[in-house]
Amino acid sequence: MIHQRTLVLLLFLALSLLAAACGGATSKIEETNIAADMAAQGALSQAEEPAPAEAPVTHIDSTTRAELDTFLAKGPPFLLGQIQVNPVFKNGAFAGWEMAAFRGELRSVLGLIPGDVVVRVNAMPIERPEQIEAIYQKLKTETHIVFDIVRDGKPQQLSAPIATDEPVASP
Repeated sequence: MIHQRTLVLLLFLALSLLAAACGGATSKIEETNIAADMAAQGALSQAEEPAPAEAPVTHIDSTTRAELDTFLAKGPPFLLGQIQVNPVFKNGAFAGWEMAAFRGELRSVLGLIPGDVVVRVNAMPIERPEQIEAIYQKLKTETHIVFDIVRDGKPQQLSAPIATDEPVASP
């Protein structure tokens, strides 16, 4: 059986299909309540800005290089059947992807939970398909994966090592 935690490592690939559908188009998607609430609290930064240095980092269990490569090979369609995401906008600009629901094997893994807004992966924005492709390529050689998220209106980072052997628990 494939390591369950690895599935989330590729959730951003599923976002690429959604970004392709939304990216560049001038759709009239209203800002979600969560985005409005976060914007009012000033919790969401612009997608291009790095996460604040004071954002707490949560270390999560690792995955293996072999598992990650296996999931990279499956591509986004597999993950689209496993997650439901909603775009979040701030002042009319894309601010991230809200994790609305996890289905099947992706109930809640790698520290992501429904309601989290993923803003960046490995410090790279995730709005447009070419950005997702760049992350996809970068993950082929990365030793960590870091999700910049907003949870309960507060910026956080979730960090997981990509191990060359078996997964290990975080410190």
